[in-house]
Amino acid sequence: MRPSPSLSSRFWLLALLALSLIATCWITSPARAADPKFPVLTGRVVDDANIIPEETEGELIAQLEALEAKSSDQLVVVTVPSLQGFELEEFGYKLGRAWQIGQGERLNNGVILLVAPNERKVRIEVGYGLEGILTDYYTSEIIRDNIVPAFKAGDMPGGIVAGTAAIEQILTTDPAELQARAARGLKAEAKDTGGDPIAVIIVIAFLIFWIWLSIANTRRTRFRRHSPWGSGPIILHDWDDDDDDDDDRRGGGGFGGGFGGGGGFGGGGFGGGGGFSGGGGSFGGGGASGSW
Repeated sequence: MRPSPSLSSRFWLLALLALSLIATCWITSPARAADPKFPVLTGRVVDDANIIPEETEGELIAQLEALEAKSSDQLVVVTVPSLQGFELEEFGYKLGRAWQIGQGERLNNGVILLVAPNERKVRIEVGYGLEGILTDYYTSEIIRDNIVPAFKAGDMPGGIVAGTAAIEQILTTDPAELQARAARGLKAEAKDTGGDPIAVIIVIAFLIFWIWLSIANTRRTRFRRHSPWGSGPIILHDWDDDDDDDDDRRGGGGFGGGFGGGGGFGGGGFGGGGGFSGGGGSFGGGGASGSW
C-alpha cells in the first residue's frame, strides 16, 4: 500500500527540519567556534575588566619594565570581563599565541597573568623558554598562596600585585635555590600526606633530577638559543581552590602531566605605537590555573 502524498510530504518536511537543526547545532557548537575576541595589547597591563586602580596600574607597569630591563623576560598582566564561553586554559594559550609575548630568537621568555573576575578564575600562562624556571609547581604555589587569598578577601588589585611580585621573584632567583626550595616543598607535602618513606625519596629524587634538567636546558635555550632537549615543562602540583579536577591544560593534579612539549611565546619589545610587537613562535600551554 503506497503512502498518501500528504504523509510523504510531512515526512520529508520533518526530515529537512531535523537536518537543518543538526547543521545549526554543528555550526554553532564550541568545536566550530571562532577564537576568542581578545583585547588590544596596549601595554604591559591590559585592564579590560577595569579592576585595577590607575595608580596601581602605573606601579605595575614600572615594575614590569624594570623586570624586562633586568632579565629580558616579559610579563604582561591582563584582566578580561568574560572568557566568552572558552575554557580558561584554551583562552590563555590562544591569547599567548595572539599576543606573542616574549623575546624572539628562540628565547620565548613571556608570561601572562590572566584574571577573569566575573568567572572567578585566574591563570599564569608561561612561555616555553621559561617553563624550566617558572614551573607548574611554582605557578600553582603563587596562585594558591599569593593571589587567591587576596581575591577571596575582595582585594583584586592586591592579589594581582602580590602575584606579579611572586612571579618576578621566581624569575630573578638563582636556579639552584629554586631547586632546593622545590625539594623542601615536596618533602613537606610528602610528610603531610604520610607517604611511604622509600617511595617518597624515590619520587623526590626523580623530580629533583627533572627540575635540574629543565633548569639546565632553559639556560642552554637562553644562552645557546636552542636546546635539543627542549625546556621540558615539569608538572609537579597544580591546585584548584575548590579541590576540583586540576585546571592545568596538560595534566591532572598531583604528579600528573608530562615532559617535553612544544613551543613558547615569540615576541619583541615595545613598538613605535606603544604596544608590544610580536616575534612569532609556538606555545605549549605551560602554567597553572585556580579559582576562588
